Amino acid sequence: MSTSYSRSIAQTLAANLQQIRSQLAQLDAQALARQSGFLQRQPRKIPLTDFLLALVALAAEATLSLERITAVISLAGPSDLHQTGPAQTA
Repeated sequence: MSTSYSRSIAQTLAANLQQIRSQLAQLDAQALARQSGFLQRQPRKIPLTDFLLALVALAAEATLSLERITAVISLAGPSDLHQTGPAQTA
């Protein structure tokens, strides 16, 4: 795969993720998550919007691993997962 093609895909993906992020920002995701019982306390490491964005990005994956999920969540937003790793806790 050529570098310019990879760059084009990355730019398209970034633009699509930004569009989804702005649509998610219009939702009151915190209230919906609390009302459904999904969220019971304040997230410490992964903001809810980043988590939802990662789930959207992972929706097309046929097979998932913990490493893949962690990588996608870390790409979705400014979280500490790429520094601390999924097995370590604060």
